[in-house]
Amino acid sequence: MNCVSPRKAIIERRDEANTCIRHDLYTAATLTACSGVELLLESVFTEYYISILRDDRRRARDFLADREKWNEEHGLKHQWALGHWIRYFEASGIPGKIKAHFGTDINILRLRTLESINIEWNKCKHEIYVASPQSATYIVDILNKSLEELDFLAGDGNDEHASVAQLNKKWQNHWGNKISDWTAQSQNFTYSELLSRLSPLLNLVVGMACDPRIDFELKTSLLVAAHYVYSAIDLIPDVQDNVRTLVDDVAVLVLTMSWLIKVKKISNKLINEHWSGKEEASHEILRLEQYVFDNKRSLFHEKRGTDGTNVVWKTISRVAKDGPEALWQNYWAEAY
Repeated sequence: MNCVSPRKAIIERRDEANTCIRHDLYTAATLTACSGVELLLESVFTEYYISILRDDRRRARDFLADREKWNEEHGLKHQWALGHWIRYFEASGIPGKIKAHFGTDINILRLRTLESINIEWNKCKHEIYVASPQSATYIVDILNKSLEELDFLAGDGNDEHASVAQLNKKWQNHWGNKISDWTAQSQNFTYSELLSRLSPLLNLVVGMACDPRIDFELKTSLLVAAHYVYSAIDLIPDVQDNVRTLVDDVAVLVLTMSWLIKVKKISNKLINEHWSGKEEASHEILRLEQYVFDNKRSLFHEKRGTDGTNVVWKTISRVAKDGPEALWQNYWAEAY
């Protein structure tokens, strides 16, 4: 899997901007460095969101709902520009939230600095304008210092602040061989057919979440699905060495991807780039979705609510219609 972390993508933009400066391409350097700042703000938002998601799903849900409300109030859709991120960070008090949660001050990317960067960004994009060596070098320097200041984006080896790619590596190291061995030996075809796809599906979801070409709104959904797999809070709690307890995890990944394909119309080309299977990715995902629906009674039979309904399937099935965030809808009121 070729997963480019957000920090690596930002560093690549910084290095590209420095190359442009060495060749006296100051406008190109400014545009590239500004796009790095934009990606840095998006990464700060995403890292904060997935960190509180691991700690408190209610809080994460409310945080995301506030973002959606702000989005609607400002008439925005999927793609935000640098100016939108700047206004959102200021209105939502993101720097204060980062300080409270990570203990990290945002001193370099202050509002006045960000506004001056955005002015240069807009001049280079929308006017007949040649950036100066001083302005290009200044923005690259700001980007570099911000990367050093916000070092939590790199992950520090601590599970609490680990990146999604690091969590995936840890999960794959723990479960990968166990799943392969179990599915190779299992006589239960219903489970093994589905669980054998879990590792490549998780790699697919994480790879797409790390892809800078994916809109951040869709990245959020991908991260929700991935962190459902990593989280200890499961509809079917993961039991050490019991591969069958992962069946809800693979179902969430399958239904998330089918929802992205059918509802969000995400590019098949992008999906295939991150898919390690021999089959065409979209066809395989939709086949697995049908498989989950066809075998729901045998796959999800342990948990029953007070009214006799299958709570696990009732909750998971919402993902096919509304995406992985639907796991939160009435999640806390379910009796199981």
